[in-house]
Parts: sequence; structure tokens; C-alpha cells
Amino acid sequence: MGLLAQDIVRRRDLVGGKLSPILPLVLYNGQPRWQPATDIADLFTAPPPGMESFRPRFAYHLIDEARLMLHPVTSVRTAVEALFRFEHNRTPDDLRQIIKALSALPGDPQQQDMRHSFTVWIKRLLRREGASASFAELDTINDLPETDAMLAEHIDSWFEEATRKGLEKG
Repeated sequence: MGLLAQDIVRRRDLVGGKLSPILPLVLYNGQPRWQPATDIADLFTAPPPGMESFRPRFAYHLIDEARLMLHPVTSVRTAVEALFRFEHNRTPDDLRQIIKALSALPGDPQQQDMRHSFTVWIKRLLRREGASASFAELDTINDLPETDAMLAEHIDSWFEEATRKGLEKG
């Protein structure tokens, strides 16, 4: 937070001469339940009387992905929610529904970089999941709607191929 605040001051991006609020977030996707304190003040012993205000503080908001109760896939509301869904839903139909829901998010030009990043990430995911037979076709995809159209044609065969390869190795 200190470095971010320093950068905001350097860029002169102040509001009325002051820093804007900063909301520190931790996005956790591990399987064990999150155990660490959400404020470092809880890691210190109680200070002597009169020194309480000098106890270090740094609190953050935890989003524990595995414990989220997400809305139905057809109502993905944010890119973060879509990301969490991708990590937990790996069937071909799940992937297509998430891509459609993500494509339906507002097409704000400022979000173009985020959409491109999702497209690149999905292509990498598909490569890892066994779409190796069509790498050249994956490379032609540039946006989310194109990803869905290509998935409609090929994803079932890719997952079947990956399953077959896994059985052969086993």
C-alpha cells in the first residue's frame, strides 16, 4: 500500500490534495481454509499502556474462493467471479457457459485488456487440458465470442482425446 500511495503521489493523481482510499484484497484459491490473521495487528502481543496507537496495522479483505457461494453460471457479474468459476468448473459445457456469461459483460472499451487477458488465459487452459490437436486453430482466436464458437465445434473431442491419452499413460 505504501508503494502504491507513493506512485499515486508521483503521478499527481490526488483527489483534493489527498490520496484516494485503497482496498487491499486477498484472493485465495487454496483448499485448506484460510487461517492467517486478516490484520497484522493480531500477530503482535499487546503493547504497553499508552502505545496502542503505534501497534502496526494492516487489514485486508479476504475473498476465499473455495467458500464463495456463487450465483448461477448464466449470471456471472464480474471478471473475478468468472475467473473463480473457471478454476472450479472444468466440463466442456461449464466452460462454454462461463465464456458466454463473460462475453455478455458490458463491452466497455476500457475492459478490452481484461477481455484479451481472459482469451489468452482460456487458450492456455485449453492447451493444458488436452487441446493439443488444434494448437494452430487456438492461435487464431482473438476474443471471447470466437473462443465460444470454436469450443462449440471442438471441445468434446479435445476432452475425449485428453481422457484417452490419460488412460493410455495409466
